[in-house]
Amino acid sequence: MWTQYARMVETGKTVVPDDERLHAQLTTRGLGHNSKGKLMVESKEKMRERGLSSPDRADALVWALTALML
Repeated sequence: MWTQYARMVETGKTVVPDDERLHAQLTTRGLGHNSKGKLMVESKEKMRERGLSSPDRADALVWALTALML
């Protein structure tokens, strides 16, 4: 869903709200691949290990907007 939301922003289908905390949460979560090569977002546990807080605000936005696209 995070990659779907990123594509929506890139194509102009949605705009990221003007919110510093939200912007930070959307841009600090890393990407990687699982053992099967599937693209995955960084787990909240890994983010905590890096000293970052849970991206709750970003998760809420991503889930809400991608749910509308289903």
